[in-house]
Amino acid sequence: MEKVIRIIERGVVKVLLFPFGREEPIELTACGLCKNKIIAALVRLKYSQEEVEALLCEYVACATDKAAKQAFDGLMAYRRECKAEADKLMEEYEKLQT
Repeated sequence: MEKVIRIIERGVVKVLLFPFGREEPIELTACGLCKNKIIAALVRLKYSQEEVEALLCEYVACATDKAAKQAFDGLMAYRRECKAEADKLMEEYEKLQT
């Protein structure tokens, strides 16, 4: 398996994640590294916080709107991909801790 995580000591950055085969890593601090933080970082690769809030608000406001439902479903499908990728990254992180 291609290396997907690397622990470093450079300032506040402690962990470099290479999700989805990316060449450019996501930098995270090792302090409090958990699956939820990784998922959030992965979601931000595609959706900004503002975009997520807008999609959620539009869907909640009118769940029967076809465009809002389609956009929401797209977000949720991507989030499921991020959860699976986060599981892989956490497994690799745990291996480095032993």
